[in-house]
Amino acid sequence: MLATSRPYLLLVAGLLLLLGIGAVARTDGSLAPYGHHGYVSVHGLALASNLSSDTRFLLYNFSRVDHEDAVTYDAYGRFPVLPFGLIGAALATSDDTDDQITAARALMLAFFVATLLASYRLVRLWSGDWRRAAAVVLLAGSTFYVQFYKDLVFNEMPALFGVVLSLWAIGRYRCGAGRRMIWWAPLIGVSLGWQTALVIVTWLAVSLVEAWRRRRDGNRALALRVPLAVTVLTALVGAAWLGFNLWNEWAATGETSTLARAAKRVGVTGMPVFWDHMAQAIAYRSAASCIPYVALPHVATGFDPPDGPLVGQTPLLAIFAALCLIGIVRIVRAPGPTRGTLVTTVLSGLAWAVALPKYFAPHDFTAVILFPTVLVLHDALLSLLPRRAMLAATLAAAAVFVVSTVSVRQDAVATVDEQRDYGDLAEARALMPRGSVVVVDPKTVPPFHTWFHLSGYHYGEYGWADYVVTANPRARARAINPSAKRLFVVPLKTPQSR
Repeated sequence: MLATSRPYLLLVAGLLLLLGIGAVARTDGSLAPYGHHGYVSVHGLALASNLSSDTRFLLYNFSRVDHEDAVTYDAYGRFPVLPFGLIGAALATSDDTDDQITAARALMLAFFVATLLASYRLVRLWSGDWRRAAAVVLLAGSTFYVQFYKDLVFNEMPALFGVVLSLWAIGRYRCGAGRRMIWWAPLIGVSLGWQTALVIVTWLAVSLVEAWRRRRDGNRALALRVPLAVTVLTALVGAAWLGFNLWNEWAATGETSTLARAAKRVGVTGMPVFWDHMAQAIAYRSAASCIPYVALPHVATGFDPPDGPLVGQTPLLAIFAALCLIGIVRIVRAPGPTRGTLVTTVLSGLAWAVALPKYFAPHDFTAVILFPTVLVLHDALLSLLPRRAMLAATLAAAAVFVVSTVSVRQDAVATVDEQRDYGDLAEARALMPRGSVVVVDPKTVPPFHTWFHLSGYHYGEYGWADYVVTANPRARARAINPSAKRLFVVPLKTPQSR
């Protein structure tokens, strides 16, 4: 196994090392939101930088101080704390903001590389050919959403790694290659993101269908024992992480708003789920997920589905329909154990999209969870090639991977000027005492954008704040960072009562 894997490992390790170094340095390190990549990275960095034993590792966006110096926290306990703890460890490697962001992006790229390597082992299980597995992984790794969001500083890449790791464990168990991994891989996965829980539930559902089809078989109950036990164990570990978040939130704020927010995302409360819009978003993103980054602008409109019907998307939908047809044929013709693994892999990402429609539809970055589905569809496509053509297919897939990665970096470089604005706050932080109270001028600066750069400080109001952050150019003369490009931090005269 190792000998036949070595060519692929050498190829991918060298390729991703070179391209990863360039991808990490795709900006100067400062972060201003550009689309969801910037917004969500600011959010993830803020959550990670706010983690502290002083607050029992509460996940929160920011802290606020009132006129009586009482501190409150805007809790955000929707995800397991582990990935943000890892991001926090990356941030702790330096006091320089640019270096911190670079380290956090490097960590996300490490999870991306780990995801590709685990995907190779998964595809190798059902393809039996290292060249085909390498081609599938490189081609799938070139696709639109995973390429653009591979260094998103949030829990999407860690969660995706957990999903693929769990699918690999399921594949190994089903084909008899190993039974130990199935007991620990899902526990790691659900600790990195809730998405793994739906992978295990999907596997249990597939196992139940298989058991029903073999209902005259006396070993039916025995075949369900492991899937059921793993599901229960995964649920317990996931509940422990969620309980940890809720307990911390209750202790810090006296409420558990996370549950109310989660109910809105699922569609239990709040606005009703408009399934026509949701179905369109799922269909569009599923199709776009299959297309290499460099090719998508030629067949689709971009990140999000257009308003109204999917008119003008004929090339994209035709390609996706053909891939789905080929994938269905591939699954139907697969032997029993492989077929169940393929079905579980295809449905795991779609299950997340359907279970959380209000989260998936408006957030394009969540489409990275469809990566396992893409693996199956691309494998089905390459299975049509003769075995002697697989080495050429691998080299072609590597070329697509290179071009897509370079294209992502070039597109990101175009936003550097916009991002440098928020580096102004990094300069000012060195002159502001930790724990100072800051007010952000909402007329010129969206407060959300400052969460990471002002972590360690409290938000307040003009009556009792120590500093104001503003983009008003007339504030330059009074600012503590007069050399700033756009964002100025101005000291305020605070009341004597403080």
